[in-house]
Amino acid sequence: MSDKRKLDVILWLSNNRKINYKGRLLGLIDDIEFNKIIRDKGMQNQCFTRETIPLSKIIYNKAFDGLLGLRGLRLVVAIRKRNDQVVSKKLFISEKLNMISYVGEDGETSINGEEESWLTLNEERA
Repeated sequence: MSDKRKLDVILWLSNNRKINYKGRLLGLIDDIEFNKIIRDKGMQNQCFTRETIPLSKIIYNKAFDGLLGLRGLRLVVAIRKRNDQVVSKKLFISEKLNMISYVGEDGETSINGEEESWLTLNEERA
């Protein structure tokens, strides 16, 4: 049985511009994994076969607990839409993250990036 979780990501940039992505959450990567993915088309294609993970696995993971828990990691999402336009086989890899700054009762989550941007994440179950 496949997991039908879809993630809505709004990337807020420092110039007050925003980009909206919709897709499947694949997880977090470090600089070593990021460099491998960027340089290797085969590895990029392998990302699309990875299992979708729930957002709660990142938010409530004790390894990432505290203000500095996500520092230096990047979020990876297999996107299906960018600004409501359907795209095929694209990865969204965030800039380096800093910390989870907000978790709402409805599951909305905000994560600050290291370069003055932030992400707003909402997970839907289809």
